[in-house]
Amino acid sequence: MRELALNEALYVLKDFQSSNMINHILTLLKYESEESNIYLDLKGEFGMLDSCLLAMKNEKEHYFSLYIFNADSIEKKYNQYRYSTFSYEETIDLHNTLAKLFI
Repeated sequence: MRELALNEALYVLKDFQSSNMINHILTLLKYESEESNIYLDLKGEFGMLDSCLLAMKNEKEHYFSLYIFNADSIEKKYNQYRYSTFSYEETIDLHNTLAKLFI
């Protein structure tokens, strides 16, 4: 995962074929402030997006959001996907839970 400027994140997404998942991610980014830090991790092959981890942090407006998008082969066939949204506190709880599982 790497930090990107808003325009860089939009540019990186253009490498993938249009889908409902891509459109959802683009909509989230469209309304994001230029001052936000965008962290993006994309997984996919042959121009199809399989999963995306998107974190947006804005120090000035004091918020953090984490989005996890995923589509298996069946969901991609029907242009469907799953996603979850986490606040800062929920992200810390998720991290602590996962850390206990993998220690």
